[in-house]
Amino acid sequence: MNGYLADGERTKARPRSSTENPGTESKKAKSCDEEFLEELQRSEAYKPLNVRHVFAKMAVWCQMYGKQPTRNRLIGWLNREDSPMGANGTIADGSSYQSRVDRSVEAGKSYIAKKEAELASRRVGN
Repeated sequence: MNGYLADGERTKARPRSSTENPGTESKKAKSCDEEFLEELQRSEAYKPLNVRHVFAKMAVWCQMYGKQPTRNRLIGWLNREDSPMGANGTIADGSSYQSRVDRSVEAGKSYIAKKEAELASRRVGN
């Protein structure tokens, strides 16, 4: 149908239903069910985090702001979470903050020493 009646009068457009045009179905966001939460908790990326606790925080936020607690939204919240800190500044892998800082400082000193040696060898070579 081209939108016109036989006498040239324009017909009103009517919206198509999703059964008429299956490619235009609305994509409803999937909700976070128990199975999905368990799957996330078992994944390597989120093992150190308490997925259910993050979900509960997100659900309260969603309720306050009139949003839906979708799977994509939960993934976003989880990706913004920090690894939990334990006693004496340890994190999930057991290393302390100070030991990570010490390793970083040592790596920096090593890099500087290497660059100084390269500069010294260039001066000698000239």
